[in-house]
Amino acid sequence: MALFETLGITSFNEFFIILFGAVSLWNYQLLDPAIRPITLPPRWLHHDYDFIIVGAGSAGSVLASRLSENPHWKVLLLEAGGDENLITETPFLMYSLWDTPFDWNYTTTEQSRACRATNGICNWPRGRGLGGSSAINGVVYIRGNRKDYDNWAANGCKGWSFKEVLPYFLRSEDMREPRYSADKKFHSTGGYLTVSEANYKNPMMDDFMELGRRLGYEIGDVNGEKQTGFMPLQGTFRDGARCSTSKAFLRPARNRPNLHIVTGAFASSVLIDKYTNTANGVKFRYKGTHHTVQATKEVILSSGTINSPQILMASGLGPGDHLKNLGVPLIKDLPVGENLQDHVGVLVKFRTNEATRVKDYWSTKVVEEYATKRSGPLSSSVIDAVGFVNSKYSNDTSYPDIQFHFGSPPSVAEGDVHTWAVFAQLLRPNSRGSVRLASKDPTVAPAIDPNYLAAPKDTLILKEATRIALEMGCSDVMAKYGSKLDREYHAACADKVSDDLLDCLVTNYSSTVFHPTGTCRMGPDDDPKSVVDPSLRVIGINRLRVVDASVMPDIVSGNTNAPTIMIAEKAAAMIKEFWKNLM
Repeated sequence: MALFETLGITSFNEFFIILFGAVSLWNYQLLDPAIRPITLPPRWLHHDYDFIIVGAGSAGSVLASRLSENPHWKVLLLEAGGDENLITETPFLMYSLWDTPFDWNYTTTEQSRACRATNGICNWPRGRGLGGSSAINGVVYIRGNRKDYDNWAANGCKGWSFKEVLPYFLRSEDMREPRYSADKKFHSTGGYLTVSEANYKNPMMDDFMELGRRLGYEIGDVNGEKQTGFMPLQGTFRDGARCSTSKAFLRPARNRPNLHIVTGAFASSVLIDKYTNTANGVKFRYKGTHHTVQATKEVILSSGTINSPQILMASGLGPGDHLKNLGVPLIKDLPVGENLQDHVGVLVKFRTNEATRVKDYWSTKVVEEYATKRSGPLSSSVIDAVGFVNSKYSNDTSYPDIQFHFGSPPSVAEGDVHTWAVFAQLLRPNSRGSVRLASKDPTVAPAIDPNYLAAPKDTLILKEATRIALEMGCSDVMAKYGSKLDREYHAACADKVSDDLLDCLVTNYSSTVFHPTGTCRMGPDDDPKSVVDPSLRVIGINRLRVVDASVMPDIVSGNTNAPTIMIAEKAAAMIKEFWKNLM
């Protein structure tokens, strides 16, 4: 590999050019267009389709794949963004995808109790393109706690208990770690979605696990019988690269003649017959031109927790007073956009005397290792391990209320290897926010108000999580690195100690953990808080469903990508059964 010996890297642009060239030479299948989904311009579309799916993200890609398994059904998948590229394929480059065309680049309204280090405005990265947020996330595969789903069922979401949803987690999974796949009750092999540990082990991994032991927790499978404890990351990796839902579900379906995919298609509204309250198509914009396409069976919104309610409200489905104030004709008064929930966390960053990662992190040696072997640091996530623990406010040891992510803050992604971080997060917030239209113009980003830490108990638990994170970072386990709080990074809290430090960190450095849910809440159709019923049909509207994280009545206790994929798997099965019974 003499080529690499002559190259030096002085910027990310140079790094990417060298990475692209190296992968082109030695691992071309990561870039090969012949294995990617086939996309069409609108002029090639049919006048109508059986199913129109809006959004090709964590849920929409799954739905398109599963529904098009029936060769007699014509399926159209509309996606506002484009296809993946080498940066999305490379797991460690997650931070490089924010504020790019792969990201909707949302921000929140000003928060009084969170994100104060950025004047109360929180950045909310959300995936835009094939794979959606599964193409830009930290590749974490966590299902949540069984009690999350049992609570859904107990509160009127019939069919959504843990026993009933577990088969849909298993349906998609291809677990490649033998010690986990041996547990047939909780894992499966052969599904479309590859799950494994990273091909690269962070040198601090054993220390992360020891921190868990010191706290009194076991090292085990948090996706198994018991969630409480610590675990090296199970992630959606495939052979050292990211396994998004586009890669997992759309690429195998690329040659199906009954599946059409349009990228660059910005859906503005659902076409609804106001006399029959029936959805019959979608209006979308492609390269500045408006198009409409008809659905003979169903329109399915899988545009995510922000965009699905935005499209519904733009279509006349939502809070009556809000839509009337904007001049949007009201078709059905529904609590669309309410019930917004997100995991809020504090990134606690530590500075060390000793390097916590290889010193030549952005070197040609690392590029060579990834390009030729799909291993090395670039094949890992920015998250290396997770932990689920109980705060002093928890009364159920099997139902943890705090999650920790261990790994690399953005500074490591920029080349600073004398640092590490714990992202301490609240698992079940009591606070509720909202998504509202900011304008009648569908191209204007909606107003996102997560209302972080409005419930006092949320603040108490997050302070407790932050305290534990500080104790871990300054423990004797980390003493060999000279680990101490990075007060330069946490500049707003540089002179704070004890409880004042906790208050300062929570107020200034709390932010999203990128798990927004709940804005099209699932529940019984006679519950005034419900937007969709347990079959995910929009209440009062025929032939319209929402299938994505927005339907979660209460946020799950963990990362949301795997549960969203499960929701889509279950929805596909319900849709198939529904139309089978009508035929």
